[in-house]
Amino acid sequence: RERRAAALKILKYEPQDKVFPYLRVIAELETARSCKARKASIAAMALARDPHYLPTLRRYDRSPHSGCGFLGLSDCYDCIRGDVREALDDIERANPGSRPDDDDDTGH
Repeated sequence: RERRAAALKILKYEPQDKVFPYLRVIAELETARSCKARKASIAAMALARDPHYLPTLRRYDRSPHSGCGFLGLSDCYDCIRGDVREALDDIERANPGSRPDDDDDTGH
């Protein structure tokens, strides 16, 4: 809830041109409710190949595969798992030294 509330503040911030573009894309992902909207944000991340996206994508990649649906048995992010993995791979390839097994996990 806190992450979503922060994302909504970022999306509503004026003037919009004072918000880093990568923050807007992350905020759009955090507030997205549909697979289509989530996939669009992840595609934008993969296209930009900005290492700022890595912590967010890694959090989604490492999230539990259950907790939604009937009795919490369904994967909340099933429809984007493949997209997240591909975006992570693309961004990590484009930014040597940004892989989690490297010395610095922040991508810097």
